[in-house]
Amino acid sequence: QRSPSPTYKLDNEDDSYESCVPVTQRRAAKLAKLSSLTSNSAPKKAKMQLEELLAKEDAEQEEEGRREGAWKERTLPLEAQEVHFRKAAEDAKKTEIEKAEEADAEILAAIASRRKLAPDLELTKGISYSESLKTSWRPPKYIRDRTEEQHRRLREKYHIIVDGEDIPPLIEHFEDMKTPQRMLHFLRSKKIFTPTPIQLQGIPTAFSGRDMIGIAFRGSGKTDAFCLPLIMMTLEEEVRLPFIRGEGPVSVVLCLSRELATQTYENVLAWTAALAKDGKYLRLNTLLCIGGISMGDQSHVLNKGRRIVVATPGRLIDMLEKKRFTFNNCKFLCMDEADCMIDLEFEDDARNIMSFFKRQRQTLLFSAMIPRKIQDFRQPRLVSRGAYTTARVVERPEYNKARRRGSSLDSSPLFPSVPPWAQRM
Repeated sequence: QRSPSPTYKLDNEDDSYESCVPVTQRRAAKLAKLSSLTSNSAPKKAKMQLEELLAKEDAEQEEEGRREGAWKERTLPLEAQEVHFRKAAEDAKKTEIEKAEEADAEILAAIASRRKLAPDLELTKGISYSESLKTSWRPPKYIRDRTEEQHRRLREKYHIIVDGEDIPPLIEHFEDMKTPQRMLHFLRSKKIFTPTPIQLQGIPTAFSGRDMIGIAFRGSGKTDAFCLPLIMMTLEEEVRLPFIRGEGPVSVVLCLSRELATQTYENVLAWTAALAKDGKYLRLNTLLCIGGISMGDQSHVLNKGRRIVVATPGRLIDMLEKKRFTFNNCKFLCMDEADCMIDLEFEDDARNIMSFFKRQRQTLLFSAMIPRKIQDFRQPRLVSRGAYTTARVVERPEYNKARRRGSSLDSSPLFPSVPPWAQRM
């Protein structure tokens, strides 16, 4: 005879557990309980109590069903409308200043949540640089011996505003910046004898290998402020370890428009030609990459190797994707008109260009105006930054009809005859 199967009890099994009982069985059990509690002489009273209990349960179930049906019938637009009315009532209690502060906070939060302007390799591996690039340049000893109070008075004298950590000193003379004699002769030939405010602070900062944001009004010498350090540091890399055919570039200047890129390219050519005039220094090959020109015209520069590249974003990305050259040895990146380049539709292009870098680089951003809301977006990109601005930048909007805009720009002293962003490529 087969023995009955043993039963096992789990450790966490609750003895007080009751299985689900249907409604009809619960009602029958309550009826039997009431019948046993009441005497035979009071059946009507027991029946009334039972009916009241059942009616109460039916009313509760009906109310629950009604609420559930009303919740299901409630549509999403009604919920959104209710949220909108609630938010409008809260906004009505706020002042215009509070609303503007909240809007600015939302913009800054959105900017802070965006991906850094850095190569994908550094983002995926979490690579970050805590120190700037090391250079062999050092300011003269008498400038290094100045106190912070002396530096502060000099900056106040030239209306220079700085922000950053361990800011390089301001230098008042090109000779003290250790500029070669050929460069000094070239500057004098251009009737440039003393540095402008952006050059006083910007050139020593760039020579120190520091990342920088430079802000100054148009015509203040921003191009020379980054061309001189870029050429000298590229020349130093060439002398230290000469590049062979096909290598390079060492420095890249990114411009917003073809006109601005052409102007910068001609400026760099003039600097490099003046430097190599007496044969003491090498002639640095410079390549212009802009839309609308055939790169076959500059094939000799591509074949010999390029040291400096001046380009617009679109053509530069095209050359990099076709592997006409690489950024494996590139150490210096300069963005001219950086605010327009990143604020407009060129932000994705700038991120794409950054993805081609393989090593740490020095980044210089120059512009006539960088809004406060954009600085937080650029700040994570900079390492030991030495941001620079000037107190002489003034924005004055002028409204004219379309047919009068050309003559207004030609006659206005505040604007160049042709805006640098007239044609974008």
